[in-house]
Amino acid sequence: MSIQEMFKNEFLNEEIEENFARIHKLECEEVLDNLGYIELDRNSNKQSASKAELDLSIAIFRSEYELHKQAFSSEIISFSNDQMQLLSEEELEFLHEISSLEGEFELHLFSLEEIRQNPILSRVLNWRLGILSIFNESISNQLSEDIADNLNQVGNWCNTADQGEIIKLLGNIEDLSLAIAKQDEYTNSNYQHLLYFKNSYKELKHQGVKVRSDKKRFNSRLQFIPKESKDTLEQISNNKKKFNAFQEDKLHRLMTRLVQIRLWLLGNYQGKLDNDLGPLSITGLHSLIAYIHETYGGKEGYKLSDLILRLGKDKWVLNATYLFKALLPVLNEMEEERKMKTISEEFSSIVSKLDKEEEKKEVLSEIEKQIKDDFKTPSHRKSKTRGGKRLLRSIGRFFKRIGEIIKDGIKWVIEAIRNLFKWFKNGIKILMRELKKAFHMAKTGLSFFFSKRIVKTVNGKSQLTTDYDFNFDSVTTLVHSNQKLIEEHIQNNQQISEALEEVSEFLGIVISIAIKVIKGPLGWIQLGIKLIKSLSDGDFKYNRLSLDFEK
Repeated sequence: MSIQEMFKNEFLNEEIEENFARIHKLECEEVLDNLGYIELDRNSNKQSASKAELDLSIAIFRSEYELHKQAFSSEIISFSNDQMQLLSEEELEFLHEISSLEGEFELHLFSLEEIRQNPILSRVLNWRLGILSIFNESISNQLSEDIADNLNQVGNWCNTADQGEIIKLLGNIEDLSLAIAKQDEYTNSNYQHLLYFKNSYKELKHQGVKVRSDKKRFNSRLQFIPKESKDTLEQISNNKKKFNAFQEDKLHRLMTRLVQIRLWLLGNYQGKLDNDLGPLSITGLHSLIAYIHETYGGKEGYKLSDLILRLGKDKWVLNATYLFKALLPVLNEMEEERKMKTISEEFSSIVSKLDKEEEKKEVLSEIEKQIKDDFKTPSHRKSKTRGGKRLLRSIGRFFKRIGEIIKDGIKWVIEAIRNLFKWFKNGIKILMRELKKAFHMAKTGLSFFFSKRIVKTVNGKSQLTTDYDFNFDSVTTLVHSNQKLIEEHIQNNQQISEALEEVSEFLGIVISIAIKVIKGPLGWIQLGIKLIKSLSDGDFKYNRLSLDFEK
């Protein structure tokens, strides 16, 4: 039996594997759809891609990447995948990064002409503009003729003419929404800091959201907007100005969409991305405020009435400036001054703090139930499979709060966990993706650890092999060297190193002791990489090299 089979039999059952496969396919569809390689509309009947569509889209991506990979700082090495021939974990990481709307990819370092000449970069810019919905940008591998005009339009609203700065803002929705909210006035726009929208009061009650308008409280938050905008609100409230005077304004529609995108990135919103603040959007805001409230143990007095005021019947107003300048930045304050953990790590930490075995089982059973329920009724809405940066950075404080209420009884811990998954609609998908990646890394590390520890890289006639199993030495053999081969080989070794680190975390003390006893592969890997780098620097002239750890 191979290590892969042993690992599978020990840790995986058929149901978990099926869930991992579903999450992997969803993740592939998400990033390929973002960048226009496939076209899905989870708000209609086109809810998933066929195998033929996925095969074609992946082939197109790999073809574009192969021709233009020199533009990217980190190179993809692994294009293989053992799950239905989909994208590899490494490809997924790359596509997640470049399609990030949280400032992960520095597209602004490229000129507009460089972006135009690179199909992948063109897709990224089209994605950033397309999701705003106010420009008719198709997410293809070519830029439209009016791309410069569209960038300038966004720049006017952000008070900047710097094209690089505009592209940078488009890649970070948090910064973009804040940059627009900070302006006192907007050229060529009727937008005045407040969003006017219609929403069924009955439908909100049906969704379980109780919106109690508090005009005094709402007005106290208007300090963030100019007097002219306050006067307009007063005129609309007194029917002296039409309520729908702003509905077709392009910036008003953009700010409405930005509210949805901010909630979507956090996981509070899993509805249709449109230009309407419907019940799901308001529910998302309610979930966000509940999350902040619970995290601080009820000490932070934010309420939905800070943001929203009912103007009569089904007419409402939302203070977008207060949302972007005051409420959402609270998440920044929630960030812990420690290494950012994944949701699965946080759960593991909570379980380890429980004294009784029965309580540990109860928490794990609740998480398992949440996973099963989520997969029984999958949402067809466009949702993220990876946790937003702001969510993962702030969630540590929430779990710290759970740790504090353990003393109050296990039922409060269970309730907090249920609330977390209720507030963050894609929480289960994020958790399953984290576990899928951890299992993948662990399997890679274990296969290396318990087999012939050889890393081999081939590029044409050139070949570079590092053997970590040669009499406790690290031996590198080089045939027909070239710089590209050496760089790829270093990355291959780094991947194995990362996988082994995951293994030591995943399996705990048993594997850690084994690594220490035999001067483990972690040490071999790092030394082997140093050796490869010295080859790159031209320090060695021999084809066969060895380095004895005992010396």
